[in-house]
Amino acid sequence: MTWNYRLVKKSLPDCEHEHFTYGIHEVYYNEDGTAWGVTEDPVDMSADHLNELKIQWDMLIEAFGRPVIEYDEFCKNVADPAFECNIPRTDEEWDKLEEESLSHDEVLEELSLNDFDPKEYADELALQNEKEELQHDAEFIGESPEHIHLIIKTLRSQSP
Repeated sequence: MTWNYRLVKKSLPDCEHEHFTYGIHEVYYNEDGTAWGVTEDPVDMSADHLNELKIQWDMLIEAFGRPVIEYDEFCKNVADPAFECNIPRTDEEWDKLEEESLSHDEVLEELSLNDFDPKEYADELALQNEKEELQHDAEFIGESPEHIHLIIKTLRSQSP
């Protein structure tokens, strides 16, 4: 399965006149390249790391080079019935979806995460974020944080 970002046009149902909004959504594709699902809500521009956010930004920009998807038409004609725009409505549909789903333990096993340590991972992320922020400051601000602290200290000592 693959996915990418796409511009999606959605109608607002409670409007007196025909009104649309546009957003950037995730779209999912089968192995043959046909789209089978689109997220109900637009994506959120946030990430755990600066580099991750830069990659996300590049992928979002690529969405403007692809055709706009009409959300309502997509949900009527294309979407997999188990995907967000066609959420199960009956108990039978929910039961079927639960039967096809993996348990938490099965997911951990499938992803080889049985020995996963959340604290260790959080510490690694914090260290990586700190390194990325320092690199970002050096590249885009032009001064290292240590140098900025010295400038501030010097300015404060000179003020009356």
